[in-house]
Amino acid sequence: MKFFNYCFYRIHHLYVKRRIDKHPRIYSTGWVSFGQISNILFLVYVFCYMLDYDLSPSETKIIIYFIGFVVCGINYFVVFTEKKYEELAKKYKYEIHKSLKGWGIISYFIVSIILIVVSGFVLEVSI
Repeated sequence: MKFFNYCFYRIHHLYVKRRIDKHPRIYSTGWVSFGQISNILFLVYVFCYMLDYDLSPSETKIIIYFIGFVVCGINYFVVFTEKKYEELAKKYKYEIHKSLKGWGIISYFIVSIILIVVSGFVLEVSI
């Protein structure tokens, strides 16, 4: 969970620093939730492949919507609050290797996208 907290902090901080939008918590929670949802979907696809279960397009959509609503809801209302951001800001105020860690976050999201797309093609999951 430390990694997701750090991702939330860095994305939120970027939105605040650059004044991209008035609601940075929504976007930072969305990005972190996207990564988590991608990871969970990959695990679901692998699990279905191991059990030799073919997901129909309607089942796939239901799974995606369910996982998406649950993960986003929990993250937004419970985990990633403004209070949490303030705690993380104090913790990471004087961090070192900021740019290297930033590239790590970007790499994580790229790998998450690649994993979900490749697993969808390899396991022949259709949406």
